Amino acid sequence: MTKDPQFVVALSHGLEILRCFTPDQPLLTNSALARMTGMPRSTISRLTHTLVKVGYLDYDANAVAYRLGLCVLSLQPAALAGTRLAQDIVPHMAELADRLRTRVLLTVYESYGLTVVQRACSNPDIPAPSYVGYRYALPRRAMGRAYMASCSDNEQEKIVAHLAHGDDGKLDSLRSEFDHAIQSYRNQGYCTSLGEIRPSNHSISVMLNLAHLGRRMTLSCGGPADQLPERILHQRVAPLLMQCAATIERVSAGLAH
Repeated sequence: MTKDPQFVVALSHGLEILRCFTPDQPLLTNSALARMTGMPRSTISRLTHTLVKVGYLDYDANAVAYRLGLCVLSLQPAALAGTRLAQDIVPHMAELADRLRTRVLLTVYESYGLTVVQRACSNPDIPAPSYVGYRYALPRRAMGRAYMASCSDNEQEKIVAHLAHGDDGKLDSLRSEFDHAIQSYRNQGYCTSLGEIRPSNHSISVMLNLAHLGRRMTLSCGGPADQLPERILHQRVAPLLMQCAATIERVSAGLAH
């Protein structure tokens, strides 16, 4: 991409810095940002200085670190407003959540993780679904497995290599997990996670092609394992999840035209 004459490298580096901030890491130093991005500390210093000047970062003198500026808050509603997800897609997610008494998440892949775009859950016995903008790691999650199963071979290898960080043992483990996910998706049309992240939680995911956005996203159902035992997950949840996915794709295709 950097060979593209229209591509602005400095801008991409600035955005990469902004992506480093998470609820778990709201304050970051220049040294931490340099380590996380692989950029020289001198480059990071110039970029953070610029981002402070334009309001996208604030400097905390007490912590000697940066936090995201409050002006970024206006980006989320602006981004969602243009997708038509709230008015055209979320009602189908809410119907599925009500019917199955589960939480339903719509996530999108970016920068080696999955970000929550929309959510639905009306069951008071299930903890509230992750907020819009929350990022999940790929491994061991149904949504991560479904995404990897739908990737090209080149993208799969790139993601696995990035997640392994040069650790051969981790590389083999990731390849084995995602090979199994690919086989599961080919045979069943979905992927599951049966307590691999939390022993008390089961989840199931399928891929969506949202034609009006030109994006692929992941649609997932999840909840307590005692409410979603493996048999119910396969026999009842999976058919309804895939039916919902097909409906959403038809709606999206209509919006595209």
